[in-house]
Amino acid sequence: MPIVILILEALQKRLLENHPAGVPINEELGRRYAGYRGEQILDYYTKYLPLQKHHFIFHDLRLPISSEAFFQIDTLILTPYYLLVFEGNHMAGKLFFEPKQLIRELNNMEESFPDPIVQVKNQQYFLKLLLKKYSFPFLPSDAFVVITNPKSIILLNPDYKEVLEKVIRPQALRFNFELLEKKYVNSILSHNELEKISEVLLQLHTPDEPDVLAQYGLNKSEIIPGIYCEKCGQFSVNRIKRFWRCHICNKKAEKAFIQALIDYRLLISTTITNREFRQFFGVDSIHVASKMLNSLNLPTRGERRHRKYELSLVYLLSLL
Repeated sequence: MPIVILILEALQKRLLENHPAGVPINEELGRRYAGYRGEQILDYYTKYLPLQKHHFIFHDLRLPISSEAFFQIDTLILTPYYLLVFEGNHMAGKLFFEPKQLIRELNNMEESFPDPIVQVKNQQYFLKLLLKKYSFPFLPSDAFVVITNPKSIILLNPDYKEVLEKVIRPQALRFNFELLEKKYVNSILSHNELEKISEVLLQLHTPDEPDVLAQYGLNKSEIIPGIYCEKCGQFSVNRIKRFWRCHICNKKAEKAFIQALIDYRLLISTTITNREFRQFFGVDSIHVASKMLNSLNLPTRGERRHRKYELSLVYLLSLL
């Protein structure tokens, strides 16, 4: 799941119920969920393409244009013969594809969005530049916008011919893929070159972790500390006789402690000290806090009261 969704979920849970930022956060979370659902649909259909033995499929690649700018690819298929770029779109409503913009009509309201055809062609272009920068052989490429929402209606401007070629439904992926297999028949990359490109792309991939608190003008002091009980919907989990337990419903909640640490990592800091742990988790004893932190086998830096525990998001998620 994209990191930004995890951040928004944590933020939604840890703000006061009537906080002014609550509504826009909920709206953004809804949009992110829809986009993620579209990515899952695209991933499902991509998985069943009749690809040859040597290929790589990448999802949600975020690659550098410069030291400060990035471009993102929803799905990239890398083969010895060609590159294939997919841009997923899960918008609901009527979608009018015009040159330079997409107009969406939903609930009797019209909104304008950047043209996804231009977006996917830009991704295709920047990817070519990146491969050229690393002196890889030139690979032909194609790109498609995949409309993943089954209820959306695609409306065409007859003067915008590219829509017919570039905008497809996920069910048409196999058909278009078979056409490409017939179009690109010359193997350009060796197996080693294919592996090397894959390694470079993974090394360059930089997951997007936006500063959502700054985006909504929030201060870390507004984040509600404590451990959340999913059953009660309250920050009612305490350390009772060596166990984390909700004092309202009495349910044991060992995983809730890990989830709270993940929330801390997403919203507060990538490191935590013994003192910060006690403040956020409501633990009085320095020794108990130290024992709990050490039990997680987290990497540390510094000694004694200056010790900081490094919170790896990937590692913490694996503990759930």
